[in-house]
Amino acid sequence: MSAVTDSCAVCGDRATKLRYSHYGATSCFSCRAFYRRAIEKGSFRNYACSLEKSCVITTKTRKKCPFCRFAKCKRVGMTHSSEKGSRGTSSNTSDRVPRSPTRAAIEPLDEEINGVLATLSQRQRA
Repeated sequence: MSAVTDSCAVCGDRATKLRYSHYGATSCFSCRAFYRRAIEKGSFRNYACSLEKSCVITTKTRKKCPFCRFAKCKRVGMTHSSEKGSRGTSSNTSDRVPRSPTRAAIEPLDEEINGVLATLSQRQRA
């Protein structure tokens, strides 16, 4: 079976649709790792944009503004709980966030992420 080649919904880099649909969106390995680390470490809380949140995210600029990259990850539909199936398990274990003692802390992060992004947005306007 041949994989269908597609582009990353975040930066436009090459992604293979059948194998690299991570966290609910088609993404490249770089954006997948960035999103996973931001969620696991909670580093998204400290992201800030130096340009009024209008950065264009491409393969060449994706490392320059983590705030806009993370916001675009959320905008294209990436979520930490998207790998769960209807019974709460994943059929593809390679897409699953590794289990760790912090797993319980990761579950309620969707609302917190949106709140932090809104707060950061308000601070940058001021």
